[in-house]
Amino acid sequence: MKTNFYKIPTLLLLAIFGLISCSKDDETSEPAQNKVLLGLFDLTINGSIEANLLFEEGNKVTYGFGTIYDMVAQPGRRATYTIDSNNLIKFSTTDGATTFNYKATYEPSTGKLLNGTYGLGTAFEGGGSFTGQKYNPNSTGFSLIKGYWVGKYNKISEKPFYAVFEENSQITTGADGPSLFIQAGSISKGNYIISGNTISGTCTYIEGAGSYSFTGMYDATTKKITGTYGFGSNTSGEGTFFLENKNHN
Repeated sequence: MKTNFYKIPTLLLLAIFGLISCSKDDETSEPAQNKVLLGLFDLTINGSIEANLLFEEGNKVTYGFGTIYDMVAQPGRRATYTIDSNNLIKFSTTDGATTFNYKATYEPSTGKLLNGTYGLGTAFEGGGSFTGQKYNPNSTGFSLIKGYWVGKYNKISEKPFYAVFEENSQITTGADGPSLFIQAGSISKGNYIISGNTISGTCTYIEGAGSYSFTGMYDATTKKITGTYGFGSNTSGEGTFFLENKNHN
């Protein structure tokens, strides 16, 4: 009995210390970081139709149906969005004949677009509903590379370079301007392949003639792609580039 009596205070002290330690851990744990309204978002329209939105700097947004790649040659699908103090986003696009208006509430803590609706003409409702989610890169291969990438390319001097990697090996790129689709004549589309940590592909400009090819290495630590590019089928000879995936933010 004497031995057990002396053990009781010790056990109590250990229990109290454990509670204090847990409380300190709870107090110092950091909340989940809010997701920036920037990058490639997956949409579900009317419960079953898949589409995409690309949010860029300067309140620029591009609607992709079913992908951004599919809408490259349709400038009416690109717009400037507004966002109010309640995170309500609004923007309008056109297919050349009809105006489509979209609105949704952005939830930074989850990266979701909530309560989305769209309408025709001047209405923001009546056409249907949609939900959206900022794509979160994961795993390997296409699932890891998919997203909105921003960086620089270097020939004589560094200039802006943008890329959207999508499913089915599709890639859309732009350069020189403040966002992917701003600078006319610099937008291109093509296909890419992945072999280990190497990403390579060929893109053709949508205005005029010409194409270029590239190859780069993905670094899992920095989450960057660095590589070289060249004209035609050459993957080097014209300069270097780097890209960072903005869907990680």
